Amino acid sequence: MKYSSHTLKIVILFLILISLVNIIILLSAT
Repeated sequence: MKYSSHTLKIVILFLILISLVNIIILLSAT
């Protein structure tokens, strides 16, 4: 079950990346 925690970490990092991109887009829009 190593891949479970590894995949979870990747998903969390991916969500953080999307959040940062959304923040940058919102800041650029204003």
